[in-house]
Amino acid sequence: LSQVVGFDATDLRMAETLANHTTTALENGRLEQSLQQLRVLESRLTYQALHDPLTGLANRTLFRTRLTASIEEHDGTRGAVLFIDLDDFKTVNDSFGHAAGDAMLMEVAIRLQSCVGDADPVARFGGDEFAILLYSVSSPDAAVDIARSVQQRLQAPLMLVQRRMSIHAS
Repeated sequence: LSQVVGFDATDLRMAETLANHTTTALENGRLEQSLQQLRVLESRLTYQALHDPLTGLANRTLFRTRLTASIEEHDGTRGAVLFIDLDDFKTVNDSFGHAAGDAMLMEVAIRLQSCVGDADPVARFGGDEFAILLYSVSSPDAAVDIARSVQQRLQAPLMLVQRRMSIHAS
């Protein structure tokens, strides 16, 4: 009913070229997908390396980097650092367990962040130690005022293991 024509060498070369281009395109697509997965993994690993796993706050390394940058930017003439240590935190862990202690640390992190602007990094140095870098504070009195408001904010009672408790900090 129809005329059947076979493939010649030119047709074969064209089919091979098409197959090679298709294979290359598929491989490039897989490579691009793999690269994207590596970028996401790198981003996650960088975040994990620079943040506290419990609170999500900056860790000591990230805090030090930001502090150094702030000192260089302002020649050490602006800014302040508040170092906060929770009083009797070991008693909370010993009396109510580490889950209760972790809950308290997460609440402290939220309260500290609410005391400062988004631009001022709050870090957890480990255990019950925190630090706040106040970038724009220009006088010691302003830093003292913020420290007092942090202390007051922390002293507000919280419910922990069905008990009303206050957080005291130095």
